Amino acid sequence: MTTPECTTTTYTNFDNITVEVPADLTVGQNVTIGRGTKFGSGVRIGDNVVIGSNATIGSWSRMDYVAIIGNDVTLGDHVHLNESVSIGDGTTIGDQTTINECTEVGDRVTIGSEVIVDHASVIGTGSVLNDDSYVDANTVIAEDSVIPKGSMVTHRPAVAAQKRPEC
Repeated sequence: MTTPECTTTTYTNFDNITVEVPADLTVGQNVTIGRGTKFGSGVRIGDNVVIGSNATIGSWSRMDYVAIIGNDVTLGDHVHLNESVSIGDGTTIGDQTTINECTEVGDRVTIGSEVIVDHASVIGTGSVLNDDSYVDANTVIAEDSVIPKGSMVTHRPAVAAQKRPEC
């Protein structure tokens, strides 16, 4: 991720935090950004989003209405978090990944690139979802689970993963 030229913007949070942001950052209303958070270019943040401290948000990523992003979270480039998504502390999400609405991702989760997590799913703490995986709607993935590359996960709770068909 390249760092674009920045301007300093002061957000009036609970403790009056100043965060350096790229000139093309779009920020909605009632947004809280923690200390030490860094942004790539073209990031869009919707209304009522909370971003913890020391997060890294990749270029062209988008967080919709009422997203909560924990401390020390890394989002790759072109990540899309739909409304009412919660991302736990220390989680890493790869490039071009989509997390759909009403989904909860636990602490210290690793999600690869080009992964889709459909709505109302729960990803347990410490889990790993490898690249090119798909998690169906309303799926619960247990803590410390490892989902292989290219898998499609369904069921509640998720008990098995299968390879996605080749397109």
